[in-house]
Amino acid sequence: ENIDDYIDIQSVIDYWCFHVLFGNVDAFGKNQLLVTYDLNHWLIHAYDMDQFCGLDWHGNLANKYDSNYPIKVAQYNNLILKLIRNFPNEITARYQELRNSVLSVENVINEFERWTDICPPHLVAEDYASTTANGAFTGIPSATENNIQQIRKWVTQRFALYDTMAPNFGVTTGGEG
Repeated sequence: ENIDDYIDIQSVIDYWCFHVLFGNVDAFGKNQLLVTYDLNHWLIHAYDMDQFCGLDWHGNLANKYDSNYPIKVAQYNNLILKLIRNFPNEITARYQELRNSVLSVENVINEFERWTDICPPHLVAEDYASTTANGAFTGIPSATENNIQQIRKWVTQRFALYDTMAPNFGVTTGGEG
């Protein structure tokens, strides 16, 4: 009833929609922060987003586009459960708004492509060399598994599937997956 006095509910709705779409496993378990500008109204903020688009924290492809693993984690997050229970219409409306604008498949893929285009190949090679000790640590999979082709395919398939599941994406208001 008085949530607007304490939490920016729009930020929680955006957080929910964004992280479910991108399959961010950590988003609902432990990797969120509450931040404030006035010490009264709190916004939810993400960090440590290394488990996007089907990747695990090592950079391996671990979850298919239709994985519900992030949803299983979300069912234990009381803030998300209360959001689903109390704001289903707001979630659905905002989800549709986001999907028709900044989170359209075309826009998301364009942003990933734009980012990869501004990364000069020599810097990518230098980063890979420094993080793998010039190839000594070959267990780092991001050079072959986590690439723009994988992201394009995963985003396209994931977004189409989850468009059919808003607002709760498979979590019941009682918290069961």
